Amino acid sequence: MDGIGERELEQMRQACPDARQQDIAREVGTTPDAFSCALRGQRNFSSLELARLADLLDTCTGSSPTNRTRIG
Repeated sequence: MDGIGERELEQMRQACPDARQQDIAREVGTTPDAFSCALRGQRNFSSLELARLADLLDTCTGSSPTNRTRIG
């Protein structure tokens, strides 16, 4: 099974093919270096980073919720 970083990278490629990782990192609220490490599995994503990334990519972090809350 792929790691979280690999799955997130694939989602990013599908949802935002022209976006740069450093721009996505800033949108998620982390540094480009930390974001890159998380994508490579060298550090864990925080739950807030994953929630923000899910909002940005308009995707779900688990099973589909009935009521979706946006993280600001």
